[in-house]
Amino acid sequence: MTSFIGEIGYEKNNYIPFQKEFLCNVFNLNSNKKIFNFHMRGAQKSDYNNILNFLINNQIIFHWFSGSFYILKDVIRSNVYFSINLKMLQNKKGQDIVKNIPLSNILTESDYPYTYKGNYDLMYIEKTIEVIAKIKNINYIDMKIIIYKNFINMIN
Repeated sequence: MTSFIGEIGYEKNNYIPFQKEFLCNVFNLNSNKKIFNFHMRGAQKSDYNNILNFLINNQIIFHWFSGSFYILKDVIRSNVYFSINLKMLQNKKGQDIVKNIPLSNILTESDYPYTYKGNYDLMYIEKTIEVIAKIKNINYIDMKIIIYKNFINMIN
């Protein structure tokens, strides 16, 4: 059975009454540790807390976090990862979110094909790392090493 499950969309604006029940069933597939990747558009603090409580013994990645800074600070305490893509960094809120995420919680992602619709270049990941390094005011190579180590820590 797979150890990575995602991307799981948890979007309030498309809430379906059985969504929470379905997610509970997914979370309980078996007792082996899993990595869950969530997209939580429009979610509230209680939604994040529900996810964190369900997955206490698992690893969580929040893809393209767009919640409030209040929620971000609370979620960071749970030692989750945040995947960052280049499109996310093209606005001030995305950049400010990255500023507030500890280096040890950052991963990169492409969000392809959704974001780029067939026009994707692998160099976008390199550019993403470059922009994150600039936001965090650290060397590009150091940032690349940190992200690699974060990935290794996540899968172990």
